[in-house]
Amino acid sequence: MTANFINSALTRATQRTQRFIRWVRVRLSQDIPWSESVARLRQIWSLPA
Repeated sequence: MTANFINSALTRATQRTQRFIRWVRVRLSQDIPWSESVARLRQIWSLPA
């Protein structure tokens, strides 16, 4: 059971990191204000403001 939990946690962390890196790559190619871009990120990831 513990091994499955650790494996799932590592998989989720890796997926989130890749997702964030993709977001940064796209953000750098867009011409929108940083504050608007971060607000979109918060909305996508359902993070509090």
